[in-house]
Amino acid sequence: MPLSRRAADCRPYGAERGRSVIEGRGHFIIEKRAGTQAGPYGDIPPERSIPMDLRRYRTEDLPALSRLFGETVRRVNIRDYTPAQASTWAAGEADLLTRDDWFRRLYTLVAEIDGQIAGYGNVDGTGYLDHLFVRWDCQGRGVATALCDALEEHCRDLG
Repeated sequence: MPLSRRAADCRPYGAERGRSVIEGRGHFIIEKRAGTQAGPYGDIPPERSIPMDLRRYRTEDLPALSRLFGETVRRVNIRDYTPAQASTWAAGEADLLTRDDWFRRLYTLVAEIDGQIAGYGNVDGTGYLDHLFVRWDCQGRGVATALCDALEEHCRDLG
């Protein structure tokens, strides 16, 4: 089953470059081009991608994921939202600290680079992509692509 997003949450991005990319609330679903990794701000040459490990979410990840969420909204997503919108959205950082059950109920993957959490993403049992966040200093390095690839594989395995 493919990842899905509600059309109302998404808008086309990058169509002028001939790429098929959907962006919504900081989440990206990316179609790859031959020989490169596609990223939300352009194609990532292989020499810029970062070796990383993907693993399932663990309860002890919660504080780091909450911080990563807030920092990403304040430092990255601010480019696409008004300061008031970003501030309201980033306020959800505190709420995430209470959502361990939610992270465990969804299929949540965590990307690590050199032992540090670089991003995370999750899908529900229907293939709905709920969260996909990449740390501000790891943007454009293939983290979101790796997470999406693994989440899509999980969805395909579900049928």
